[in-house]
Amino acid sequence: MKKESNNQNQDLEEKQNILEISENTSNATNSAESSQLATPLNVEPSIDDDAVNKLKNQLSFSTKALEKQQQELSKVLSSSAEQLNDAVKTFDKTITAQKNQYEILQNEVGVLTVLPEKTKEAVTNIIPDVAKELDKIQKEYTKSLHDSYSTIISGYAEEIQKYKTEIDQVSHGLTSHITKYISSVDQKLDEYSKKLSASAAYVVECSNYSFLKNMCLVVLFSAIVAGDTAYLVTTKFPRYLTVTGANNVTIQDCDVSVLGKAKDPDNLMDKMTKKK
Repeated sequence: MKKESNNQNQDLEEKQNILEISENTSNATNSAESSQLATPLNVEPSIDDDAVNKLKNQLSFSTKALEKQQQELSKVLSSSAEQLNDAVKTFDKTITAQKNQYEILQNEVGVLTVLPEKTKEAVTNIIPDVAKELDKIQKEYTKSLHDSYSTIISGYAEEIQKYKTEIDQVSHGLTSHITKYISSVDQKLDEYSKKLSASAAYVVECSNYSFLKNMCLVVLFSAIVAGDTAYLVTTKFPRYLTVTGANNVTIQDCDVSVLGKAKDPDNLMDKMTKKK
C-alpha cells in the first residue's frame, strides 16, 4: 500500500510539472501573439533576431521537456495501469475467495439454522423409545428383585421348617425320655411304699422293742431312699431346657443326652451346652 501511494504521489508531481511546462509554453506563445497583435498594421515590426532565437530556443526546450515528460508520463501511466491491473486481479481473487467463504458460511448458517429444529425433532422422536427402554429395564429389574427375594424367602422358609422339624424331634425325644424316667421313678416309689407297708405290718406283729428297732430301720431306709430319689430327681431330671436353634440345645442341671442329626454332619450333642 505504501508503494502504491508513493507511485501515485510521483505521478501527481510529474503531472503537475507537465502542466506547469504547458502553461509556460502557452504563456510564451500567447505573449508572442499578443506582441504581434499589439503592433500596428501600418507599422512594420522591428524584428529582434536575438529575441526570436531565444523564443525558438525556449520553444524547442519546452517541446523536448514536454516530450520527455510525456514519455515519462506514458511510462508512469503504463506502470500504473499494470499495477492497477495487478491490483484488480488481486481484488478479483480476494473477492472470489471471499465469495466462496461467504457461500460456505451461508451454507453453514443454513445448517446451523436448521440444526436446532432437527435436533429437537430427533430428541422428540427418541424420547418415547428411551422412556420405553427405561420402563422395560425397570420392570425387568423389579422382576429380578422379586424373584431373588422370593428365592431367598423360600430358602429361609425351608431352612426354618427343617429347624422346626429338628426341634420337634428333639423335644419329642426329651419328652419321651422324661416320661420313661418319671415312670421308672414312680415304679420304684411304689415298690418302696409296698416294702414300707410290709415293714409296718411286720412291726405291728413284733414287740415294742422290735417295733421300735424295725421302725428306726424303716425310717432310716426311707430317708436313704428319699435322699437318693431327691438326688436322682435333682441331678438326672431335666429342669431347664433352652432351644435357641436347630443346632443349639441347652439343658441345665441334668445329665440327659440328646441324640440327633443337625444340618451339618456333626452330632447334635457337639452343639449342646451342659450347665451345672
